[in-house]
Amino acid sequence: MGIKGILVLMLIIVVVVSAIFIVPQLTTVVTTSATIKTVPSDCDIIFAIPQHYSYSKNSGTTGAVFYLPSGLWTITVSKSGYTTYSSMITASGTDIETTITLLPTSSQSPTTYPLAIVTDPSGCSVTINGQTKDSGTYGAVFDLVSGEYSATVSRSGYATKSGISCPINGAPSTVSVTLSSEGGTPNHPPVVTSITIPTSLTAGIPGQFVVNATDPDGDTLVYRWDFGDGTSSSYISSPSREHTYLQTGKYALIVTARDTSSATGSDSIFVTVTNTNSNPSNGTIQLVPLSVTFVVQDASGKPISGADVAYIENVTVTGSSAFHSYTDVNGKATITPEKGHSYQIAISKNGFKGIQSTVTFNQDTTVSITLASSSSGQSSEWKTEFNNMLPLVVTLLLIIIFTIIGILSLLSGAIVVSAIMVILIIITAIISFVMGIIPIP
Repeated sequence: MGIKGILVLMLIIVVVVSAIFIVPQLTTVVTTSATIKTVPSDCDIIFAIPQHYSYSKNSGTTGAVFYLPSGLWTITVSKSGYTTYSSMITASGTDIETTITLLPTSSQSPTTYPLAIVTDPSGCSVTINGQTKDSGTYGAVFDLVSGEYSATVSRSGYATKSGISCPINGAPSTVSVTLSSEGGTPNHPPVVTSITIPTSLTAGIPGQFVVNATDPDGDTLVYRWDFGDGTSSSYISSPSREHTYLQTGKYALIVTARDTSSATGSDSIFVTVTNTNSNPSNGTIQLVPLSVTFVVQDASGKPISGADVAYIENVTVTGSSAFHSYTDVNGKATITPEKGHSYQIAISKNGFKGIQSTVTFNQDTTVSITLASSSSGQSSEWKTEFNNMLPLVVTLLLIIIFTIIGILSLLSGAIVVSAIMVILIIITAIISFVMGIIPIP
């Protein structure tokens, strides 16, 4: 084989290698389109794969559009005077449009506050401020800025209520709504006839309380206890309840009876609690409600403020109302369950996947909760732009140009020029491998 044959063979080998290593890199890239909008506008958005690529745009007033291939990316959104948000995203080819909200650095609390609409019966459609949600078991939660709002609550078989006043005054709030059945015989509310309390009550020692109530329509009743010391129960079927007052004083005990049509009747009685009795030999009996603190954070460890921690005693009563506590700016919310009682706990926040569990607490404790981002329309999902194919394209063009010059030189008899082109092709390929432009399989 002469020199021409060797040069032809080398050119063929280079072209084949280029086709194997470079062309697939240009044809298999799957890009993901993402439109990132921000509140406020004109935020700086940066997408990056550490030590490889980094792309930035300003969101302007209409948002920024990015394109990127499949892979794991970091996203950072920032603006002077506002908190910086950073997270990670996996691009998988599915286009996404989302809005990211930054809080002012001077804010000590969220600019929006959770409003819980708890309905009886459960599973009602709740509309407020143009948003409609299902109240489920624990209520529908809306994140709204301070102001006066009007809600509409409806459910098939019940009379719709509209114009329900829902004020928000810079703090989380809860509004309870009861719907009446449509048609049929008019319902009559139950009547609480008496409340029986212990003849004497001592601080720190439990007492037994009993309520007697009747319903003119013969409906089954459930009862809610408000002991006047800051503790109350959800609606339960038992007409008796054990409770421990921790401090001496005079308390107004209120018991509410509710029938199957959600009509209610209440009565109250004053309870006097005296000093704790101590016996040096037997000690003092002290029963203290537990203090359970939930610390709620996102996947990056950032506290989630305004998350709704709803809890209800685990009893089978249709329409029982849950109690709500909301996390502060440190992601903390505290509830006071009774020791040994079983509770249903539900933690939720718009833009995150809620969790629900049944728990029995036996001691004071702190529980850490991580909420995952929901699958659509939330602040943890963004897609990006990928525009870094230039080095690979330039490498391929150089090899093609050197190959064409080499072939033409060979055909015209310029063997030295053809040999130089082969050397340049080999050098270009080696540099590309070393720099990672052409990946080694």
